[in-house]
Amino acid sequence: MSNVELERVKAVQSGLTLSGTFVHRGFQGLAGISAGSTSWKRTLTLNANGTFKSDNMMLGTVQGGAPTTGGAGGSDIGSYKISGNTIVFALGNGKVSSSLFFRHDDGSIQVGDENYSKE
Repeated sequence: MSNVELERVKAVQSGLTLSGTFVHRGFQGLAGISAGSTSWKRTLTLNANGTFKSDNMMLGTVQGGAPTTGGAGGSDIGSYKISGNTIVFALGNGKVSSSLFFRHDDGSIQVGDENYSKE
């Protein structure tokens, strides 16, 4: 059994704004090896004026009688507000969502359960 050292997450200053593009990539399954696989890329652009744009792209493959490949995507724009360890997104369609938020020492950010690297 190995020892794991954990460090307390530091709260960010209330009203913090960021400027930059952050990317989260992930996958499930292995194309060509498992019966189905999916990969995705989420891009989050945060602007210092409190606005954001997010883009999502997902590609999937299903193996079987006739292999099938498809893709889906979308984007959102709106505003964001960071307070403590919470980020609140107000989307252009009127929906509001909140997620856990903190900054890692390497410059990446955590939004909910996803880690976004600075691009």
